[in-house]
Amino acid sequence: MSNKIDFYFDFISPYSYIAHKKIINSNLRNNFNYKPILLGGLHNLGNITAPAFNKKKMKNMKDD
Repeated sequence: MSNKIDFYFDFISPYSYIAHKKIINSNLRNNFNYKPILLGGLHNLGNITAPAFNKKKMKNMKDD
């Protein structure tokens, strides 16, 4: 069993970038396995509608 943490990140996600910056600035940076993903692809596989295309959430996202 590995003592490393799997860090799944989407290339275009600003939240992944922020998490990455926190990881490299910590003293635990060698304990992570970076695993790139495409969140849109996962949404398609799971038949999930992204919040940007959900009509009920779209109004709130525009207001934000």
